[in-house]
Amino acid sequence: MKNLIRIVILTFFLVSTGCDDFLEQEPVDELINENVIQNADDVTVATLGIYNGFQSFGNLLFPQLNQLADHANSQLSNNEFVQNELLADSPSLGQVWNILYKVIHDVTFILGELAQLENVSETQKNAFIGELKFLRAYAYINLCQLYGDVPLVVSTNSDVNRTLPRTEVNEIFVSFVLPELLEANQLVPEAYGDITSTKTRATRAAVQTLLLNTYMLLEQWNEAENMANILISNPDYALEPSYEDLFRDSTFSEESIWQIYYDENDQSNLDNGHRTLIFYPPTTHIINAFESGDIRFNTALAELQPGVFIVNKFRDVVPGDDRPYIYRLAEIYLFRAEARAQQNNLTGALEDVNTIRNRSGLPDLSGSDRNTILLAIEQERHVELCFESKRWYDLLRTDRADTVLGALKPETWDPEIDKLLPIPLQELDNNPNITQNPGY
Repeated sequence: MKNLIRIVILTFFLVSTGCDDFLEQEPVDELINENVIQNADDVTVATLGIYNGFQSFGNLLFPQLNQLADHANSQLSNNEFVQNELLADSPSLGQVWNILYKVIHDVTFILGELAQLENVSETQKNAFIGELKFLRAYAYINLCQLYGDVPLVVSTNSDVNRTLPRTEVNEIFVSFVLPELLEANQLVPEAYGDITSTKTRATRAAVQTLLLNTYMLLEQWNEAENMANILISNPDYALEPSYEDLFRDSTFSEESIWQIYYDENDQSNLDNGHRTLIFYPPTTHIINAFESGDIRFNTALAELQPGVFIVNKFRDVVPGDDRPYIYRLAEIYLFRAEARAQQNNLTGALEDVNTIRNRSGLPDLSGSDRNTILLAIEQERHVELCFESKRWYDLLRTDRADTVLGALKPETWDPEIDKLLPIPLQELDNNPNITQNPGY
């Protein structure tokens, strides 16, 4: 009975995301009994609870990322995300910040408890450490892409955390995220005992993909290409012959590297937002982006009536268990294409782009101009990964947001302001050492 009570308390603590500011939370030892994590089973429950934070993050932010870019509109005429007119007191932006920092808090807490356990084998400890550090790295990568410089939190001491200044993005990536992921790459398993866990938890390939993404953000092209080579040569993953099969139901494809887990109890609501209630209709820009003969069009979009389209990638309104891709193998090919092009290996870059195009029923591209090939890679990411919440991050990473979104949203796009989200007002009120992003 004591074990059951402990697990219930632990689960409640770790899966509740609330709206309380993480940097203002009380010390963790005042929130829960310090002995609540006592064995490997407790660590498993706690670690799985971290993933619930990313469920909330996906439900909340993924559609908004599509609106910030050029993939989704809104039923509302003055939507702040579509118009890139965000406010520092926006409730949803405050929730995004809180969710990601709560992930960081919970990971840090569990790691501290895990280090003190004597009844957990070193092998088990190492696997947990790798998985937890992977999750914390993913939280920081999202925070940095959304907000720029953010506080680097490395403890659960609220007295320290509530006054932390912002740390530069490059320092967070180089001194914290990369070491965390390189360590995790040595510790996490290749697979778990079942397919669901393998596709929705931290595996070696998931860690390597996050490393690849980080190298791309740092423009470390050789390291990025090498990591992509490892992933593409991994026999456990393969491109699906049919693009449609990637989105047909909630089963896991060979192409899937990491997905967010949803089921009938933890529903994604992605179908409701995109197909049933159509809160997020596709933009004319993405509808017109597909070439003639591209078979991805009828998978990504459905025409309700002549000229009226909905997003078609999320289809499981009942039981609501669409599991959005965080990373899949097609993106690895396109990452490698970009890394190769940046190193002037244009032949190799075109080979990767054409691998993705050929699956879509499109002919090979050719060319010898690097900038033209980079734009072709951007176009393939635009249509291949549409509505998978990549476009906003892509435009920021490649410094193309001003060119693309400035042309599409000339009345509302401000290049001096709109590439970073505002630091939530509650953080400015609570932390005297944190500053706001320009223009807010």
